[in-house]
Amino acid sequence: LHTFGIEAGARHIDVAETISDLCRLWLAAQTEKSPFLLLGGGSNVLFTEDFNGSVVINRIPGKTVRETPDDWFIEVGAGENWHELIRWMLANSIYGMENLALIPGCAGTAPIQNIGAYGTEFKDVCDYVD
Repeated sequence: LHTFGIEAGARHIDVAETISDLCRLWLAAQTEKSPFLLLGGGSNVLFTEDFNGSVVINRIPGKTVRETPDDWFIEVGAGENWHELIRWMLANSIYGMENLALIPGCAGTAPIQNIGAYGTEFKDVCDYVD
C-alpha cells in the first residue's frame, strides 16, 4: 500500500469509498483512541515498522466538470488516481495540466503537496479545496 514496498502492517486497514465511510472510520479510531492515518497512493510515506493504529485507504471517487467561456471547473474526489485524472482530462479535451502527468498519488494529496512540474504548479490551477 506504499511505493517503497517494505513489509509493514497495521492494527486496522480499511478502505473509504465515500465521505460517510471516512467519517465513520475516523470516529471509530477516535473512540478507540487509536492513531489514524489517511493514505492515498502511498508515494510519500515510508513505513519502517508496523503502524499501531488504523490506516484508511482513500478511494473516494468522482469527477464532474463545469465549463465557462474562459475556464473548466473540475470537482474531483480525493481518492482519484492523479495520473489517471490527467489522462481523463486530456481524453475530454481539457488542456493545461499535462505537465502534471505521471506524478504519483491521489487527487486529495495535490493541494497538500502543491504538486508541480515543468513550470506548472497545482496552486495556479486550484480554485478551492473542500
